[in-house]
This record gives sequence, structure tokens and C-alpha cells, in this order.
Amino acid sequence: MLGFLIFSFDSTAQRPNIVLILADDLGYGDLGVFGNQIIKTPHLDKMASEGMKLNQFYAGSTVCTPSRNALMTGQHGGHIYLRGNSENALRTQDSTFAEKLRANGYQTALFGKWGIGDINTEGEPYKKGWDTFYGLLHNVEAHFQFPNIAWKSTPNSPQLQRVLAQGKEGFGCNFIMDRAMEWLENQGNKDPFFAFISLPIPHAELMPPNSALSTYTKPNGESIFEEKPYKGSHYGSQSMPKAAYAALVSQLDTYVGRVLTFLKEKGLDKNTLVIFTSDNGTHIEGGRTAADVAWMQSSGKLKGNKRDLFEGGIRVPTILWGNGVSRNSVNPTIGAFYDLYPTFLELAKIKSTSKKDGISQVPFWFNQQMAPERPMYWEFHESGFSQAVRWGKWKYIMQKDNLGKEVEYLFNLEADLGETQNLSTKEASKLVQMRNQAKSMHQKSLIDDFKLKEEKGK
Repeated sequence: MLGFLIFSFDSTAQRPNIVLILADDLGYGDLGVFGNQIIKTPHLDKMASEGMKLNQFYAGSTVCTPSRNALMTGQHGGHIYLRGNSENALRTQDSTFAEKLRANGYQTALFGKWGIGDINTEGEPYKKGWDTFYGLLHNVEAHFQFPNIAWKSTPNSPQLQRVLAQGKEGFGCNFIMDRAMEWLENQGNKDPFFAFISLPIPHAELMPPNSALSTYTKPNGESIFEEKPYKGSHYGSQSMPKAAYAALVSQLDTYVGRVLTFLKEKGLDKNTLVIFTSDNGTHIEGGRTAADVAWMQSSGKLKGNKRDLFEGGIRVPTILWGNGVSRNSVNPTIGAFYDLYPTFLELAKIKSTSKKDGISQVPFWFNQQMAPERPMYWEFHESGFSQAVRWGKWKYIMQKDNLGKEVEYLFNLEADLGETQNLSTKEASKLVQMRNQAKSMHQKSLIDDFKLKEEKGK
């Protein structure tokens, strides 16, 4: 069932507030409303019952930095500047939707993980459109759930400053959420606002606060699940990785409930659109194993997880909520992170001549229009080079290892959601079409680390 028009777009209509809540490494199947029977997510389940579930929405990549680059700039993985986790940052010319919104009267604020521009780079949050920032600049800073420091910048003091990051129970996400709620409290009926709440959970390290962990432990403190303890290295040790992961997802759910309750109590839900999603699929890090992912159904019926271009690595649980969003509905439109840039601009009534890979989802989410069938693209540069194209029911994947050996896959997702039947031999002409499409959507990277072997030196 498709939704109905959420906001009027005539010249006199009020522009909506927008809240984007981004999870980190949350699997497609981790929420009850997306089929999970182990992890408790009552607030997100209720959000879906009061709003719209998008069941064919994709992240920008299968790891965080390129995924967030695609989100911010409206470009797919073959065109973005940051095509993998690295020490590089967004450049001045990498225009973000936040810059456009701020220039057109929106109050903009980012809380949590940034990951695409460290201090003293052109990718600092304020330089990329965020008036207010409280959070973690570098990806590695967000790897630890009890951090000692974070960063802040404000409209009156845009220079980044270090601040103590520990919230209640010492848990960093509590600090992030408290800053986000304080900012929302101060908005009232001012200019429209865009709040980006970017929470670094359930990413490893698997260290939830005790208040969340207690849901998944017995009275004696032991896990309710059968566990295999993890001896830490980069991430801290964890004796109960299954319970810890579930607790982090439930903690994320609690934060979403806090935001939605606040918006209702203040009457802001009448003109606020909330979008919940994840930056890529679930992980196998910090003590979590592929067997844990399968047992917990974190990828649902999908194949793969983080660092895969199979569906489990890039298809993400996504929910829309707000006054006018069709209640308890499911929207099957195929979309991706790079569609959000033009979507936000249309919602904000901002005209732009910038050419983007994404297209606005407003007609398909809210106006009952059918989306055009178009090729969607991803690429990944760890352990070789991989590409993926989704075009209608067809999915193409090419994986090339460090020695240049290629493996190609072709799947019919309508008949084979789990990507179990490789049709690359049976559907030779379709394979050629999808292969050529993948090649045409890739442009040579400007960063040496992400150049293909045959592109280096050119």
C-alpha cells in the first residue's frame, strides 16, 4: 500500500521539520517489524504501525564512510569521492543537502557519528552544513561505546572543541541523545529544522549499558542465550556477545521512542517527518560471528552482511513516520541513500540545478506514483573490487579478488530473495546487459586507494 500526500507543496504551505535517525550496522532483520523474534524493539515496531515501512530501501554502501558520503551528496558509489573507510575527508566541492537546507532557512544539527571529515579538514561538520554538532568525528572514535571525548561546534562557536562524552552510566550514546533532545527542546516554532541523529550502535564494540543488558540476562547476570566469549583486541572483550548485540539494538529502540514521544507531546509531530534507517547491514565484529547473525535472523531472509554486496550487506530496515504518512503501510519502492538528497530538497521546497544520481522519493512515498525502473549501483574496494547493480527484479554482482580473478552473479530477486540461484549462465544476454551497466556507472576514483589496478598511473 502506498502512502498519501504528507505535505502540501504550494507556496503558502509550511515547510516540514525533518528528523533522520541513522543506526550503525543494523541488519535488515534486526527489528520485530522486519521479522525478528528474538530482539525486543517495541518503539520501532510501533513507529512502523503508525507509519510506513520501506522494504526495498538500500544504504549507499556496505561500510560506513562511503555510505554516508552517498547520503550526504546524492551520488552513488561509482561517483562519490570517499569509496571506502579511509583518512580522507569530504572536499569543499562535495556539496551536501545540509548546506542547501541551511542556506534556505533551515536550522541544522548533527548528533553522533560523522565519519567523513576530521578536524582541520574541509569535511568538518560545520563546513558541510551543520550549524550545531555534538558527536564523534572519526570512525574509530565511534568504535568505543564508553568514550572519553567527543566534539562540538555551534552557530556562535563554529570552531570544533573537545568535550567530555560520557552520558548516564558512562555510555556515549546517552550523551549524544541528551544533546539531541536539548536541541529539539529549544526549537519550538522557530525556523524549520533538520536534526540528524547518527547513533554508533549496534556497531562493535559490543558494550551496552547495564540497564539495556539486563533485558537479556538472568537474575544471576548470565546471558539468556548460549554464548561464546570473545577476547578483545581492538574492541573490548565481551563474555556475552549475543546478549550485548541484542541489548544495543534495544537501546537504539529506546532512543527512537524518546524522540517520537517528545514530538507528540510538543505537537511537533503535526509537521515533522521522521526517517529511521541504517548505514549498512549487520556486522560480524567484536565477538559476533556469522553463526550469530544467522541464529538471530539479523539479515532476515537475505544473504550476507556488512562488507558484502549481497542484499544483507546493503538492504536496510527503513521506516517513515509523521502526520499524513499512511499508517501501517508497506511501500515497495526501490530507493537508496543517494535519493535522500533530492527528497529532502523537494520537501523543503528548494529548487536545485545540481545533477545528482538520486531522484526525489516524494512522488513514490507520498503521492501514490510508481517509481521508474532504473539501475541502482554500488561498489566496494576491500579485498579486491566488487560491483553490484539492482535493476528491477535483477541483481548483478561482480567480485574481483586482489589477484584479479573475477566471479559474476546474476539473481532474480523476485523469485530468489536469498540470492541462492546464480543465473549468470542461464541468462547470458541479461548478464551482459547488467555487466555493461555496472561498467558504465563506475568512474575512476580520484583517490589512489580506490583506483582499480588498471586505472593506477593514469
